[in-house]
Amino acid sequence: MFNITKTKGNNVDYITIKDVATSSYARIFLQEGGRLETLVFKDTQILSGYASKEYPIYYASSILFPFANRIKNGVYMFNGKKYQLDCNEVGANNAIHGLVYDKKFQLVSVCSSRQSGKIEIQYRSDGNSKGFPFRYCLAVVYELHSKGINISVKVTNEDTVTFPFTIGWHPYFHSKDLYNSMLCFSANENYSFKNNNKNVEAMVKKPGSNNSFLIKNLSLDDCYLLRNKGLNFQAPNYRLNLSGSARKSFVQLYIPNKRQCIAIEPMTGAVNSFNNTIGLQTLNAGKSYVESWEIAIETKNN
Repeated sequence: MFNITKTKGNNVDYITIKDVATSSYARIFLQEGGRLETLVFKDTQILSGYASKEYPIYYASSILFPFANRIKNGVYMFNGKKYQLDCNEVGANNAIHGLVYDKKFQLVSVCSSRQSGKIEIQYRSDGNSKGFPFRYCLAVVYELHSKGINISVKVTNEDTVTFPFTIGWHPYFHSKDLYNSMLCFSANENYSFKNNNKNVEAMVKKPGSNNSFLIKNLSLDDCYLLRNKGLNFQAPNYRLNLSGSARKSFVQLYIPNKRQCIAIEPMTGAVNSFNNTIGLQTLNAGKSYVESWEIAIETKNN
């Protein structure tokens, strides 16, 4: 049976979805952009959620909207008008990871059964965000079940005009031995930073390939357009398959300096998409768009 509880903490309220039978649980922090702060599956740690004090540095598990990854200098043009976003990537002068990562979400509904536990949370913008003056509603559904977890993001344009967008998610997957962990995926295109200088205008496009490799000492900060919308990650004590529903599914791979985890970030568009239009979409007034990710998990004891 799945149980759902709400806890009021000192600085943040959170929702816990728990499968009592298998000791699987997910914890969602409402004040921190509605992020999935913890995911334990059958007593196995899956996410490196990072504590709240580190969250502004790593953006761990943040929902990325209205843009994923970076916008060069925070500047873009849309329908003949220039917009300026805050540049919150210190030292690189980029806008990074969207505008909802630090917003407070509201709990809308809960549903628990023998098969799953599901919650819906919601954030509504009043259209006063610097550089993105559009009204919208962002609803996120988390559903924990016996095979893993599903996440669905629905954005509704509540304004009177069309706006541009991409959607993403920024999880860090834990590994007790990242050196001997493995990635497997197939890509149509690969975008990487030239000389690792974070200059998003200098992204180098390379042909795609079939990729299956041990991570070892590899450094990663690359964006890929996936060929089949799915990616497999294998740590010593679990393996997972992450797949998205977007017509074009991108993924950003990044390994932080501590090398205890890997960011595998599904996105509907590429880096700097508001300027290079790679994967960029528009949403008309009154319309909605839904993106979902399925994370199927098998632990070592399965």
